[in-house]
Amino acid sequence: MRTKIILSIIILFFGTQIFSQNLTLSNRQFFRAGVNPASFLNTNDLNVFVLYNDQYAGFDGHPNTELFDFSLVFNNHKFGLTIINDVINFDKMQDIKARYSRKFLLADNNKSFSLGLGMGIFNRNLSKDQLVFERPNDPLGYQDYRKTYFDYDVGVEVQLNNFAAGFSTTHLGKVFSEVFNETYVEHFNLYGQYMFQLNGPFRILPNFIVRYWEKSYLIDAGAIVFYKSVWLGASYSGYHELTVNTGAELTKNIMFGYAFKTNMNSDVLGAFTSGTHEIFLNFSLKRDYRDVLTPRYID
Repeated sequence: MRTKIILSIIILFFGTQIFSQNLTLSNRQFFRAGVNPASFLNTNDLNVFVLYNDQYAGFDGHPNTELFDFSLVFNNHKFGLTIINDVINFDKMQDIKARYSRKFLLADNNKSFSLGLGMGIFNRNLSKDQLVFERPNDPLGYQDYRKTYFDYDVGVEVQLNNFAAGFSTTHLGKVFSEVFNETYVEHFNLYGQYMFQLNGPFRILPNFIVRYWEKSYLIDAGAIVFYKSVWLGASYSGYHELTVNTGAELTKNIMFGYAFKTNMNSDVLGAFTSGTHEIFLNFSLKRDYRDVLTPRYID
């Protein structure tokens, strides 16, 4: 019982601070808007991205996340809306955020940089009926916890032919909140990737992401190999997490992906969970269809 309580605390803390609201997605290479509102990864006229993440499957009360994202591109302007629903045992969160990004051409359409801003609210709900308190007179046991906060993200992204890199700061709402200890801490994100054209229809995309928050950091690096419209990739993080992802463009407008993540340290969560499963579906409409040639056209 004590072990389950400790694991619940671990999942609650890391799910809240890292995963649930900062989108540590297993398929992060296909949805950069989750960590950077300036992302021009999806440059379609219209794009719909739907994702489901089942984290630490097999453990009671394990986290799961549903994400819906809608974006429109008009020339060099991009408008988006992201809706996230997170459930971590008895801790439930809903995040709704709108974003705007503007791309500035440096030389041609293959060399540019973009600036982005995200603004929205997230609601957090803890039901006292689902909690067990060691002390009957615990103050948290008298009423449900429901709070709504404003939140802000800012970022910049650079595209130089096959190279893409970005930097962002998410959850700036904490800076403006009077309830300092109850809101999410700000995160700093840095990522990069480069698309190499190999022989024939093969391409390889090495990539990395670094996150920093409250004297903690996460580094995740890997590569994806593309063969025509299908791909297979893997990445490894500083928390000893191995991720394998695969997927395909089913049609020129529909893309499907799956990823599996497992912790290689059996002393942490390996004995209690079968791993993390994540699937996504991307639907797009665009005037001109392009194959996967650069990171911007990865969708």
